[in-house]
Amino acid sequence: MRVNFVSRGHGYGHAARDLRIMAAMRQVNPGIQIRLASAGSGADYYRSRGVEAVDLGFDDADDMSEAASWRVWRFLYERADADLVVSDEFLTVPGFCRHVLDVPNVLITDWFFAEYGQRDADSIMDDALEVVVPDFPEAHPVPPATTAPVWFCGPLVDAFAPQRAEARKALGLDEDALVMTVAAGGRPDRIAALRIQLQALQAWSRYAAPTDQLLLLADPPPTRGRAPATPNVRWVGRTDRPELYYRAADVVLADALGFTGCELVANGVPVIASVTPDPGRAVRAGFAERMDMLERTGLLTRTHADEDPAALWDKVREMRSRSDDPRPGGVWADPLDVATRILSHGRTS
Repeated sequence: MRVNFVSRGHGYGHAARDLRIMAAMRQVNPGIQIRLASAGSGADYYRSRGVEAVDLGFDDADDMSEAASWRVWRFLYERADADLVVSDEFLTVPGFCRHVLDVPNVLITDWFFAEYGQRDADSIMDDALEVVVPDFPEAHPVPPATTAPVWFCGPLVDAFAPQRAEARKALGLDEDALVMTVAAGGRPDRIAALRIQLQALQAWSRYAAPTDQLLLLADPPPTRGRAPATPNVRWVGRTDRPELYYRAADVVLADALGFTGCELVANGVPVIASVTPDPGRAVRAGFAERMDMLERTGLLTRTHADEDPAALWDKVREMRSRSDDPRPGGVWADPLDVATRILSHGRTS
C-alpha cells in the first residue's frame, strides 16, 4: 500500500503525533510505503529525527495560506498513484483528493470551525472518508457541521523514556533541586508565550533558591548588550527532545491551549497549565471541558499570565508534592487502533 502523508508543522506536536501513527502503520502493514511531507517546524522535527520527508517550503505562520495549499496539492499530484492520503490539518486536501485525484483520504484534526462559531466552514472537511480527532469527545461539546464521519479516538500520547533521575543526570541537574520546565507552545516567540515565560522568570527571581533550576524551552529574548548570566535559569531553545526536560522537572508550566498537558498528565508529570491566549485569539468551545478532565486527575492546575508571581510560586510548591501520584490510564488512544482504522480506508488493489 502506498500512503501519502502530509503533516502540519505549527510546533512539534503534530509531527510527533504523526510519527507515532506512521510507526503504528508499519506495524499493522510491514510492506507499506509512506511518502511524507511537512513544512516549517514539522519539517525541522522530522530532520532532527532522521526521518525522510519532503520539505514543502513554507513557514508555520503561512501554513493555512493559498500558496501553502498549492504546494501541498503539487506534492500529492506528483504522487497520484497513492492508495490513501492522510492529512494532518491541511484542510484543503480532502476536496483535492476526491475531486481531482480520486484517491481515498482521511483527515486528522484537533478542532472544527463550529467550535469557533463558523459552522458553515466545516463543509471543507466533507470530502474526507473519515475525520479522526485525537482528543476526548467531551472536549468537543459543539457538534461538528461536516457530513464526514467523525471519530474521537482520544489523545495520542507517548511514554517518556527516561526516569527523573536519569533525565536529571543527562542534563547535569542536581537530584534534589526544585526544577521547573516552561513549555510555552510550538511558537515560543508569540506574545502569549512571552508572557508565560515572563511570569515564570518573575516568580523564579523572587522566590527560587540558588540551587533551583528553571528550564525554558525557548531562545532568550533579544537584549541590548550582553545578557546577564543567571545560574539557576537555563534557556534551552527549541528542542526535539522536550520529553527529557519534562521528565527532569518536578513541575511543568505549559501553554494550556495545546496538547502538552495531555502528554504530561499521561506520564505522571504535574502541570501548571497557563490559559493565556494570544491577543485577538478566540478560545475554542470545549477547551474548558478538556481542562476539567485533566484537572480531575489531580496532576493539573490552571493559571494565567496575569496571575501574581507569588500565586504561581504557591502552585509550583503545591504541584511538586504530587510528582509521585499515580498516572491515569484508560483514556488515551492506542496508536495501533488508530493506524488500523485509518488504513482500512485505503485501496486494497
